This record gives sequence, C-alpha cells and structure tokens, in this order.
Amino acid sequence: MVCDSALYSQENLKLIQHLKWITRVPMTLKKAKELVQNIEIEARTDDKKQKRSNLNLEGYT
Repeated sequence: MVCDSALYSQENLKLIQHLKWITRVPMTLKKAKELVQNIEIEARTDDKKQKRSNLNLEGYT
C-alpha cells in the first residue's frame, strides 16, 4: 500500500501494522526534521570525502 503523509498517525499505524506499506512522514514531526537536517549535513560532509556513502537511519522508524 502506498499512501500520502495523511496516513501517518499513531492510530492508523496500529490499524495497518499487519500490512506492508510506504508513506512520506509529515515534516511536522520533530524526528523527521532532525533526520532531514542530519542527512543534509552528512551528505555535504560525505560528498567532500567520497562519492558514495550509506546514511544511518536507525532510530527514525
């Protein structure tokens, strides 16, 4: 199932926990803002050091 960010709420996540799904997380969430900021900083740093890198997204689920 593919949905827009309106799906992303505690209640909806409980309802669909048995399904495979993908959605965009709303940028109103603190963790989403932190993740975007960290990726931008890491990407700028990594671009100088190497062409490819993996970003650690652990803890942002």
